[in-house]
Amino acid sequence: MHLDLHPQVILADSKGRFFLSGFGLSRYLTTDEDPIDTPIGTEKYFAPEMTTKKVIGGFTDIHNLGLILYELCAIHDFTDSRFKFITSRDPADFNIHPTYSDELSRWIKEMCYPDYFGRPTAAEILSADWLRNVN
Repeated sequence: MHLDLHPQVILADSKGRFFLSGFGLSRYLTTDEDPIDTPIGTEKYFAPEMTTKKVIGGFTDIHNLGLILYELCAIHDFTDSRFKFITSRDPADFNIHPTYSDELSRWIKEMCYPDYFGRPTAAEILSADWLRNVN
């Protein structure tokens, strides 16, 4: 698990390939959920379960990825007040720019679902048609 996914740790090279950096907080999990004492990572990107249930899992990085995609598709980054909106409201209220497909919009909303049991797994995301069609 990365545990600190946010736009500043996603790097691109001159060929348009993307790489992750910032693995200082990453962990290898041996269970589906690990308890934590305090939230870990960049506060603006905390998944709801980090602050409410004090647990982390692969679902935590899925939430962060959803927030990053939301920022890109909403064509703005969210300020602290926008962050409070995202973490306190139903993702169905997210305003995705109409340039993007309904399928991508649905995936972003599912990734940001407040209850981590409602989020897709990494395997489900990687097998999705919208991701296979990205060049």
